Amino acid sequence: MQPVAESEAALAHHMIDKYRESIALRYSYEHLSQQFALSSQLNEEVVEALRAYFLDCLYPTADERKKLDEAFDSLRSFVRYPAKTWGLLGNMAAALFRFGIQFPQAVKAGVVSLESYLDAKRLENDLLKAALRKQMSVPLTDAQFEQCIAGIPRKEIDAFTHHIISLFKSMANTSLLKKTIAIMEEMLSKVEKNKHLYSARDAQGIREGIHILRQGYELFKDYPESLKTEIITTIRGNEKWYLDKIYGK
Repeated sequence: MQPVAESEAALAHHMIDKYRESIALRYSYEHLSQQFALSSQLNEEVVEALRAYFLDCLYPTADERKKLDEAFDSLRSFVRYPAKTWGLLGNMAAALFRFGIQFPQAVKAGVVSLESYLDAKRLENDLLKAALRKQMSVPLTDAQFEQCIAGIPRKEIDAFTHHIISLFKSMANTSLLKKTIAIMEEMLSKVEKNKHLYSARDAQGIREGIHILRQGYELFKDYPESLKTEIITTIRGNEKWYLDKIYGK
């Protein structure tokens, strides 16, 4: 018989795998084309790129999640303690001079990406708690997994979905996103030059944040505005469809 801690860890990993499976299924081209009247722009290639972003950046495997957890724990400190950020970028006047009047919006876009990641982490923890309350064990059926989701108040899941939509809206604004990436790259450069003040984890946290945003930039940069809008509308509709299915409307 597995020790309790080991058994709980296995269940936690399994819940991540099950959520990734649900993402892979509901963001398949076959599913989206059945549920929504997709335009010719939102073709199979675009849908596959969108699904890959979800699975690689927002809902990585359990092993990748552990690495990102450590990195983002450090990045979170820059949000909690803005003085750390200003220590890297200087005062507001200097930042505005370098990055332009969009600087505050660009910083906010970076924060949105962090909040989305942390929300995903909270969701995984809530799913694990629900599975433990229901005394479920590995492997869960799809129906059991959906029971765990239904065990979380819908308003909490709706708030999580709202953050995901906000993240994609931020990424769709590629001109602003480019500034956000530039700001974070300057922060990273200064962290790496001041190793006596900042840790390797500080650097890794910023590096991972840049990676997620840069992948988003690569996803959206060549798309026309009409396609960006359709992608966001489709994500919103698809998440609502999934939750309506689970919560029975």
